[in-house]
Amino acid sequence: MAISFFIEYAGEVVQFPVNPEEIKLKKSSNNSSVDIVQLGEVTEFSKTSLAETSFSSFLPATKEASYVQTKNKFWKPSQYIDFIEKIRKEQKACRFIVSDTKINMLASIENFEYSYEWGANGDVNFDIEFKEYREHAARFVKIVQQVTKPNKPVISGSGIQNGGTNKVVTQGC
Repeated sequence: MAISFFIEYAGEVVQFPVNPEEIKLKKSSNNSSVDIVQLGEVTEFSKTSLAETSFSSFLPATKEASYVQTKNKFWKPSQYIDFIEKIRKEQKACRFIVSDTKINMLASIENFEYSYEWGANGDVNFDIEFKEYREHAARFVKIVQQVTKPNKPVISGSGIQNGGTNKVVTQGC
């Protein structure tokens, strides 16, 4: 099985033409340590941090090489750069997928760096970094205030009685 790298954005799925040598996925926690008297240092668990991943590869100028995976839907390097920059400029999340792995996440593109090097025959080297994106939105809550009427005292035969209780109010209470 060949592993492939994809970005999905606005209904368009784009495959990176050349796989990187390696990819690392970083998942960490926001745990903290506190000192407790008579117990010492303990760990307080917290929610997990956002996952991060990054890799380096290159965008080939031609599709003739055997390592190019996108022979049927080959783009020039400038088209990949424009696609990635479009996602960054629109400040929206994309889906980053690595087939045959557990990497499939809604993500933002945190860094994208590319370079043209001498002797590369039009190939473009790049580094890209993704950070997991969690959906969030403000919830609008309508606050309804209930008007409460104060209890009026009720006068009974032996004293004043509060409308909320059945106890008789007498002298000295």
